Amino acid sequence: MTNDSRVEHEGQPLVTIVVPSLNQGRFIRDAIDSILAQDYPAIELIVMDGASTDETQSAVGEYGTSVRFISEHDRGQADAINKGWRLGRGSILSWLCADDQLLPGAVREVVRRFTEEPDTTLIYGDYEEWDLSRDRLGTCRVGPPDIWTLTYRYLYFAQPTAFVRRSAVESVGFLDETLNWAMDWDLFVRVAWRGSLSYVPRPLARVRLYGETKTRSGGWKRFREIVRVARTHTAQRYPPACSYYAIETLLFGALRAANRSVQSDTRLSYRANEVIMRVGVSALRCTGFWWSRGWYPDGWASKVVERFVWSNGATLRIRGQLPEVLTALHGQELTVEADGIRLARTRLEPGPFTLEAPVPDPHHRWVRVRLQATRSLVPGGRDLLRGPRRLSYLLEELSIGTS
Repeated sequence: MTNDSRVEHEGQPLVTIVVPSLNQGRFIRDAIDSILAQDYPAIELIVMDGASTDETQSAVGEYGTSVRFISEHDRGQADAINKGWRLGRGSILSWLCADDQLLPGAVREVVRRFTEEPDTTLIYGDYEEWDLSRDRLGTCRVGPPDIWTLTYRYLYFAQPTAFVRRSAVESVGFLDETLNWAMDWDLFVRVAWRGSLSYVPRPLARVRLYGETKTRSGGWKRFREIVRVARTHTAQRYPPACSYYAIETLLFGALRAANRSVQSDTRLSYRANEVIMRVGVSALRCTGFWWSRGWYPDGWASKVVERFVWSNGATLRIRGQLPEVLTALHGQELTVEADGIRLARTRLEPGPFTLEAPVPDPHHRWVRVRLQATRSLVPGGRDLLRGPRRLSYLLEELSIGTS
């Protein structure tokens, strides 16, 4: 099927996918094949090559008119992607690095979500990680939308799974071409605040991990750029992103050092990578616990919970449970605020509970919700990474929609 025939499907949104590449001939066939194998017909595929000197041109040439191929010197990856998006005609945009792959059915699912959710500006999903150094394939579950984490802490989903509306990209000004490492995070933050996010709870892409990737080889130059972007979006001198990306940079540096020192011993290199990754991931998870803002991954809520919630209606809905066996929490009262305005103060009875309150100014936007409880307890035992927690109730849902 030619590239032209893939875009001539009346009534279906056209998806433009740009593949930026520079000397990625060993991987680019896998990337192209994963796009052409999608079961959604209206896809426009553009390969933007930075004048590669390897086998990229011959590899892409094998696909004939199925791929639009442009090879020329550019000013970096962001410049190449912007050029490709501007050349394209799709109302939905994405890019796939030449060493990554889309998984079957990804584009069809994304288009379905955009069609059903008109307020959504960005859709992302889970992803697979293929660690070449350890020859290990794993699945990463990233979880539902959290614009605070996206803005203040880190890019918590993988770029290859992200698709955005062209209208949103045009309204915020495309990728920042002065950025070399954080242009995806910067764009996604700007786009996300223009509308809601949508999460697909299944892997949409496969990401290759190896020492030569931009992410792993960027070092402290990458860290400084990320901090600059984080400060721009948060207006904070030391936003949580500083601690997260400092740990990540140290982790990648340790991996590179270990691989250099034991490169002649495959078994020792594998063991060193295992130990470093285990320690690094534990440290990163620890920072995530610190910045949970009162609602922990196991569902427990602390005395204060703060969240940005997308308003898709006029009713704030809170659903949870006050465990009957924890008598120290009985008599619990909960104060609910939205953008600093008190909406309700309610006594929670033991067992399941559901609270609903009208939201002032119920337009489609992000709303800062704050829940303040009057009672809490510290459970027995101590997690060395997490420390003691003050727990008040179990929180199952926090949303704004129609009643």
